Amino acid sequence: MIKDVIIHKGRPVTTYVYAFPSGGAVFYIDCEYVYPMGGGQPAYWISNGYWYKMPPTGQAMFFADGKNIYPMAGGSPKLYLTD
Repeated sequence: MIKDVIIHKGRPVTTYVYAFPSGGAVFYIDCEYVYPMGGGQPAYWISNGYWYKMPPTGQAMFFADGKNIYPMAGGSPKLYLTD
């Protein structure tokens, strides 16, 4: 399950989303919303490990497996999480 905030020594830690396999941070997660690093409106909404494009269309674009984020069409991971 994706956690949006991890408490470490009493402080929240933001989860960042990076391009896979070794790209820079492209998003950050706040609660169940995924925001672009440049700010602005959320790009995705997360529900039960599935990522839906904003505004939600009813069809998931990605799914999470551990810290890797895969496209619904399958294939290799496109994004990964770190905190």
